[in-house]
Amino acid sequence: MRTKNSTSRKNYRIDVRLTDVEHSKIDNMYKTSTCLTKAQYVRELIFNRPIRIFYRNQSLDDLIEEIVILNREINILKEHQSKTLEILYTYKNSSELNESIQQVALKIIGLHKKMDEVKNQMEKITEKWLQS
Repeated sequence: MRTKNSTSRKNYRIDVRLTDVEHSKIDNMYKTSTCLTKAQYVRELIFNRPIRIFYRNQSLDDLIEEIVILNREINILKEHQSKTLEILYTYKNSSELNESIQQVALKIIGLHKKMDEVKNQMEKITEKWLQS
């Protein structure tokens, strides 16, 4: 809780003019820091206080992005399988049931192919990640 006599109150202002390049450098460095405001970041720089920065592992980010895409595809396949099973349970005639079973078999084959693709992609991503 702040009091009126607190030294954290900021009463003075310093205006500094920057070129576009200088401003973009400071802005980029600020965005990678943990400072909440650009003013806080500049104060940390001026008074030589340590600044914490975020470090993003690009290969890990790529891995996560690929996993999200693959997860969506798997969910779509699961949804199709569920719909096919619902249709299968509505049939009463044996000839219609035979056709439905064939459709389910085709969907399962598609699911297995997609799962193989997922495994191959994961292996490729893992190899890339281990090389870095």
